[in-house]
Amino acid sequence: MPCPLPIDWLEYLESGGGTKELTAHLPECQPCRLLVDELRRGAANRQPLRLSNPPATQWPRWPESVTEVAAYGEIWWTARMPNGERRIPLLIVSDPWSEHGDSWYQVIPMSSDVENATALDLLLFATDTDLGAPWRALVRHQTIVRRRELDARIGRLTDAGRSLIDDVVAGRAPDERFGVPIADGYDDRLTLPEDVARAIRLLGRAFAESSERDDTTTTQNRNLIFEFKPTKRPSLERGPMRLAADSAVGEQVLVWTVEIPRRGRIDGRIEHQPFSDELSFAIDDVAHEERGLQLMTWILVWSERLTEPIASEPFVPEKGRKVVLGQHRAIVPGEVTRVQLRLSGDA
Repeated sequence: MPCPLPIDWLEYLESGGGTKELTAHLPECQPCRLLVDELRRGAANRQPLRLSNPPATQWPRWPESVTEVAAYGEIWWTARMPNGERRIPLLIVSDPWSEHGDSWYQVIPMSSDVENATALDLLLFATDTDLGAPWRALVRHQTIVRRRELDARIGRLTDAGRSLIDDVVAGRAPDERFGVPIADGYDDRLTLPEDVARAIRLLGRAFAESSERDDTTTTQNRNLIFEFKPTKRPSLERGPMRLAADSAVGEQVLVWTVEIPRRGRIDGRIEHQPFSDELSFAIDDVAHEERGLQLMTWILVWSERLTEPIASEPFVPEKGRKVVLGQHRAIVPGEVTRVQLRLSGDA
């Protein structure tokens, strides 16, 4: 038979054998034996391609900002690790919830070495975030972190990026947005740089340890937490108890508003019935966005006269609904200092 091509001998070496023709040809052909020996030496000395992250000092300096609550679709640096592990960027992929005495988030670590992406890594184009660079989202390393483990926000998903993440959650992400399939168990791309892998392990440890310590809450619903913001607006109400038609001129009412990202907005007022000493929240308006607000909801209010907040019974938000907060607490609307909304994360 004629001498096989070099590519045939490469396949012969990689497969650990070959066809009967190749096996029979090799002992009879000195040039092919020399070629196979050279290819074998080259394979033994070849270093696997490994692209690592650049040192943190060489990364772009994105503007950093800090808010009390992180939001779905934002990108944050991790807080400084105790043993000097590298700070890594995290993509927030959930709303916050309260559990084990802390606020928690689902996050996906991000890496800039997109060339090493596997079929388990989601590729984010430069147009998918406002950071101006491509990324790979390490989906298989998704974990849960506390709010205090987030240091500073550096960016967020664009509309295109949000749409992509929504498709991933719904199982509709296009195949071309993932990396090259893993070759075998020896594929070097399966292993992250040790300092990155250690940082990810440390991030996820807090939730696991908290769950182990608090066995009574392992089945507890995860509540998404949002703060109401107060705004004074002119009152247009006129009633039979007004002393004069002009008595409402210049009068203002305190309206509490909460924005729930990608779900909607709720506006309302805190009211008090003096005869029954009933404190309630009157919903003036509910605006629904794509995810909607058809969830079991609670409202909590704080006052300097209370040692702990008052919590309403669960309800589904709808315009015109009056939510009873409590009775016989001797609290009037002007004494309320804080209002919080909680949504059932399991609904």
